[in-house]
Amino acid sequence: VNRVVPDDALQDAAREFVMLLSKRARRTTQLLKEAVYQGMDKSLEDGLVLEGQAISEVLASQNYAEGLAAFEERREPKLL
Repeated sequence: VNRVVPDDALQDAAREFVMLLSKRARRTTQLLKEAVYQGMDKSLEDGLVLEGQAISEVLASQNYAEGLAAFEERREPKLL
């Protein structure tokens, strides 16, 4: 749980969260979800290995390079 909202605000909060996720790189989000779900059934050591593999892939991606460039240029990233 990252946020609690009243029942009448749930639909708007869900839309807001979906919009946030839609602006992120798909592969990075996929790797994060995989690491979380697979890591729950692993030892800490194995989970850290899985996390390291995911981070290595993200850091080598074009989206990561684009994100850094966009940050330096103070603009929105153009993710693949």
